[in-house]
Amino acid sequence: MFSNAQIYGQLALGMACILIPLTGMVYLNIRKNAEIKYAVAGAVVFFSFALVLEKMLHLVVLPLIDQEKQTWLYVLYGALAAGIFEEIPRYYVLKIMDKKKSLGTYDALQYGLGHGGFEMTILVGLTGISHFFLERKVNALGLATILKDIPPAYHGQVKESIQALASIQGVQVILPLVERILALSFHLAMALLAYFIVRGFLKKSALVLAVGLHFLMDLPAMLFQVGLVKSLPAIYGGYLVMVLAIFYWLSRVYRQGTREILQEDKGGDDDHDHGSI
Repeated sequence: MFSNAQIYGQLALGMACILIPLTGMVYLNIRKNAEIKYAVAGAVVFFSFALVLEKMLHLVVLPLIDQEKQTWLYVLYGALAAGIFEEIPRYYVLKIMDKKKSLGTYDALQYGLGHGGFEMTILVGLTGISHFFLERKVNALGLATILKDIPPAYHGQVKESIQALASIQGVQVILPLVERILALSFHLAMALLAYFIVRGFLKKSALVLAVGLHFLMDLPAMLFQVGLVKSLPAIYGGYLVMVLAIFYWLSRVYRQGTREILQEDKGGDDDHDHGSI
């Protein structure tokens, strides 16, 4: 039912989404003296706020929204909630850590890798590996044999899921990797933005901008979810333009005032590399 290209494509997808952030973390730790604890903090904060607290809010709010009749309210709520539950904690956690030990640019990037890398791993990495084993099992045993061990009430759902997997062909296998790389890049940019606020390079009001940018980043995905946008290439193209624009703006912020301050900080702590953008 599944070709070798489909099966091993899922394995490659899963491994890539695990190894890319891990490689980045190790590189920053070894070459830039950015401790792994900052990546761990990013992962823990994402899990606590985005996967636990935000989901708890959804359990309360979403039953009050009729997705069919109040589609735009559903879309706006979903995108805004993501911005609030990810950007505000990101800023305050970096602020707390900066009080304990003055953070550098690479520390902020390490935090962003932890946040975005953990999301990349659980959403696509582990899913890809799970799909790899499922597709091998279907090929080895056959769908009929697998369904024997599943309650009849779930047969339709299982068949739909397997048929959906079987429909993924060619370049479609790597599309989730493209989306996750763009999302990871966005989290790196947002970590830098939060770091600039913490260090005083940007006003605290820029936190509102951070929430707004996250809202705009999540908006296309929400629109795709409800069927108002149907082109994934268009969405990914929009993501790319947005991420590049944010990094360009942050580089301007850096050039206009941060270089001298960061160099002074580095002079007071020769063992820590603040780095540059």
